[in-house]
Amino acid sequence: MRLIDRLAANDTTPGRRMAREERRVLLARAIERMGGDDREILGLRYLDQLAFDEIAAVLEIGLGAAKMRHLRAVDRLRSLLEEAGVEPSTSP
Repeated sequence: MRLIDRLAANDTTPGRRMAREERRVLLARAIERMGGDDREILGLRYLDQLAFDEIAAVLEIGLGAAKMRHLRAVDRLRSLLEEAGVEPSTSP
């Protein structure tokens, strides 16, 4: 749940809070559909806030492999969210 809360935007108005909660639910469902490796790399990056060299060390893989695994996990997450009708956002 921390990953979901971390990735969902933090807005303050009631309408934005409702929209954030809806995004949080859709994000949770998408993450549940992901494989363990994808969830692991996203957790290391966004929950633990590890740099890619640290992720590579934890996973005992090369730096390039860590970056590629992250990119692929983000792409899969984006695809799952788009399937759920969530439009891509350019804001952090």
